Amino acid sequence: MKKKRKAKKVGSGETIRRIPRAEQKPRKLKSTRSRLLFHRDDQYRTFVDNLTDFIYMIDREMKVLALNKSAASFLQYDPQEVIGKSLSDIFPENIAQQYTSSLNKVFRTSTPLVTESRIPTRGMELITNVQLSPIKDTSGTTIAVMGVTRDITQRKRMELLIKQQLDVATTLSSIQDLTTGLSFCLDTVIAVSHMDCGTIHLLDSRSKNFILKWYQGLAEQFITGCSIIPLDSLFGRTVNRGKPAYGTYVKFQAALSWLEGKNRLRAAAIIPILSKQRIIGCFTIASHTRNDIAPFSRNAVEMVVAQMGNAITRLEAEVELHNAHRILEHKVEERTKQLTLTNRELKNEISRRKQTQNNLLKNERFLQDIFDGIQDGISILDTKLVIQRANAWMTRMYKNHMPLVGKKCHEVYQLRDTVCPWCPSVVTVKTGKQHHEIVPYPSEKNPEKWLDVSSYPLFNTRGKVTGIIEHVRDITERRRGEQEQQRLYSELKASQAQLVRLERLKTMGMMAAGVAHELNNPMMGMINFVQYCMKHTPPNDRIYPVLYDLEVETRRCIDIVQRLLTFSHAAKPKKETMQKEDISLVIDRVVRLLDYRIKEQQTTITRRISDSIPKVWIRVSEIQQVFLNIIANALDAVENTDRKKIQITIKPLNGHVSVSVKDTGCGMTPDQLRQIFDPFFSTKGRKQGTGLGLAISHNIIKEHGGKITCKSNAGKGTEMLILLPQKTKKKDG
Repeated sequence: MKKKRKAKKVGSGETIRRIPRAEQKPRKLKSTRSRLLFHRDDQYRTFVDNLTDFIYMIDREMKVLALNKSAASFLQYDPQEVIGKSLSDIFPENIAQQYTSSLNKVFRTSTPLVTESRIPTRGMELITNVQLSPIKDTSGTTIAVMGVTRDITQRKRMELLIKQQLDVATTLSSIQDLTTGLSFCLDTVIAVSHMDCGTIHLLDSRSKNFILKWYQGLAEQFITGCSIIPLDSLFGRTVNRGKPAYGTYVKFQAALSWLEGKNRLRAAAIIPILSKQRIIGCFTIASHTRNDIAPFSRNAVEMVVAQMGNAITRLEAEVELHNAHRILEHKVEERTKQLTLTNRELKNEISRRKQTQNNLLKNERFLQDIFDGIQDGISILDTKLVIQRANAWMTRMYKNHMPLVGKKCHEVYQLRDTVCPWCPSVVTVKTGKQHHEIVPYPSEKNPEKWLDVSSYPLFNTRGKVTGIIEHVRDITERRRGEQEQQRLYSELKASQAQLVRLERLKTMGMMAAGVAHELNNPMMGMINFVQYCMKHTPPNDRIYPVLYDLEVETRRCIDIVQRLLTFSHAAKPKKETMQKEDISLVIDRVVRLLDYRIKEQQTTITRRISDSIPKVWIRVSEIQQVFLNIIANALDAVENTDRKKIQITIKPLNGHVSVSVKDTGCGMTPDQLRQIFDPFFSTKGRKQGTGLGLAISHNIIKEHGGKITCKSNAGKGTEMLILLPQKTKKKDG
């Protein structure tokens, strides 16, 4: 076998190996592609070298890896000499440090950086725009920085020149004094030209001489020699050419001999001041240190001088205008004197007419003030009900519909498309007589106010109605007052009736006290007799339960007598002892007492009792009295109805025992429902009820810590709901 040749390195870092025959054709294609790539690389190198921008590549050690011809030419090196050198070997220390700082930032952040740099070179400062971009390897690490530096000195100078031009134009446009303008312009010209002395001469058109108007940087001994310079002198002829002249002092020595002193001048310039192609003066500037004025500075100087020519022309025109203004003022003053006499006569005539007009206006304002001062609404309408005039009250009332004039009254005042059926103005137009109506505002469906509207006719000389005066008065408060008065009257009647009931209650209390006192002794005898009978009757005797019920009811009658005494403050009996009792047994006892009446009325009583009803702490006789009153009222309510049903429901409810007595009787109205617990209020009439049952029941339930409420609808029935607490035991009285 033949030995393979070793791979050989080329300048680009690539390796070349011998290609076997089987691979020669594909390799040929690859070689062609490589030649194309090399050819393209040469094109890129030629393109980069021909660029005017400085293009270079720096590694992490701040050494130059590559640069184009423009960068090498700027550094005044051969390209091969620069490669491998560090920045400190090429630039001064301060510039090298500035570049190093920027490059380190790019290496550290791996992001492009754009900055500006100033480089002193060949007696001038070069302003550059520097763009630094990172070059990364396949792992993303920045291994070098490619820089592109562009010379932007001319652009910066042009920007400065434009700014100076704008500043000078702005300042000159605001200057009103010629001396101030000359001082500003000479200072500006010396500053932009980097000279150290100068003068401004203006041409006197009469004497044909250049007159010194302002100077700077010259000793006093030179002023005499340059204060007046003839137009036909060498200096005058130089200026009269109309073009700026730049050079050394030697060149202008004859023309500028008046500037010569102990120290000879170097650079000098004579710039004519032109206005509308006419020479009106000149600038002369010179320097003791500089040999020439840079081209850029010349442009700036000529720009200032050109603007100064326009400013001097403007200021001179203002002076002429001021003089003409003074002459005109004198003529106006003379003419004014002539017109004064005529004006006096006209003033007298005008005064007389104004007095007459003022009197008319005063009378009109007086009438308008009266019209607007009326604290009622007034409108003037034509016969078609179109508003012709309205006072201030009407404009305030209908401010959301302004303007009022020109609109029909019903469109504005009542928001209607057609005439109001109650409109008094329509009646006045037809009859020619006054008429009034009470009108709702803003509409009949939604009245917020009430207005008293009166209409009065306006007649012409022939007695025909030509318009209507409509008078509107807000009577809302009066109407509300009437309603309030009616309400107070109703309350007064109710209070009077209450007083009558209270007086009757007082009388009934006194009567009840007497009756109760008289009944107390017989009742005690009866209870003793019943107890004697029960003692001598065996418990298994059929009459014994009757005697037991008789004893209970007799005791209840005694309790009722005692409560009557308590109600009338005639006595304070000892309270019955509280005891735990099953409320359903109390209700059974009440139903048994009313059994005869229930059967006679053919009323059906249904009882719904939940399981496990807890016992409650009650005074049995008092609670029995409450349910006796309520069930008796229910029997009265269903007595004259077709459906005679009473439903009693007992169930536990939130720590209470709830007892509901619901009937299908006549029910009550809302007004009756509000008064059911008032003493002596009854819906049964004087013969059937006293009005005390529910009042007493309410007090008993309240004393037990419970609550009694009522729901009723007229014609549908009534439901009484009693809530008694389960665990509360009040102290016995």
